[in-house]
Amino acid sequence: MSNNLKKTTNKILKQLIKNPVIYFIFIAIFGCSIFVFEFFSIFNFNLNTPIERWVATATYFSNVFSPILLFVSILLLYRTWKDSKEALEVQKLELIETRIVLKEQSDTQSYSVFKETLFQVIDQIKKLNDKKCKLKHDERKWSIITDDNFDFRSIKESDMPFETFLQAYFFEMRSKPLENDELSLSFKRLIFEGTNVYIEKIKTIALLLSNIEGNRYKSILEISIFNKLTIFTWLMFVEISFHLYKQPNKGEEIEAELVFAVIAGLICRQLKDVYWIDALSDEVLLELKARKLL
Repeated sequence: MSNNLKKTTNKILKQLIKNPVIYFIFIAIFGCSIFVFEFFSIFNFNLNTPIERWVATATYFSNVFSPILLFVSILLLYRTWKDSKEALEVQKLELIETRIVLKEQSDTQSYSVFKETLFQVIDQIKKLNDKKCKLKHDERKWSIITDDNFDFRSIKESDMPFETFLQAYFFEMRSKPLENDELSLSFKRLIFEGTNVYIEKIKTIALLLSNIEGNRYKSILEISIFNKLTIFTWLMFVEISFHLYKQPNKGEEIEAELVFAVIAGLICRQLKDVYWIDALSDEVLLELKARKLL
């Protein structure tokens, strides 16, 4: 036996072992061939044989081979079904892998877009925090005046960045309880005076973050934007979003709930210095505890 013949034989045997269906089909064909050869070796047929004998022989062969051919057909159908099933499974796996790749690409693109937009909003907030303000009070109430309606050039010693006011405000709030008088209550309400310009910024941050829910980069984005602003600015965001949630404009109830949930969830996840959590108002702290964020 030549080397090529040995290789061919080994290749056929390997295919037969891997595909038992082919093995059975091969045996069936081989068996039928032997049967036909032996039949015509024993019985003498020629062109002068009567037609009735040919018909009887054909009927005999049909009866013998029909079960074998039926068995082979079943094996072929089974093999076709199995191959189709395996191909379908491969297609499913490929589809899943494709979806994963597309999801990663989508997450990356979304992350880049939202990151750029959020950073623009953060930069605008930083500019607002740098604006000057002046605190004043009399015997009855506190008030805050920003540089939108106050000429600081004439009273330079009163210059105070709004960020400094926030720090002083929450430092004072941290030393609760405040006196329950009109002056103390007016101080507590200072956080809502002159901060209307922040409302749309807060809504934008919350709605953008809610739109990337499920994005694998959301946690990274939260960390990035949280570290770009001070703790006191985020505390102000929570207070304002809670105020909007409790006193929403008509038709904005759902949005107000979403904004507060996103902002409160973000600060509770990212604020590592829990010392400043107590600087929030009692009403906000009760709501956070009710939502199991604390």
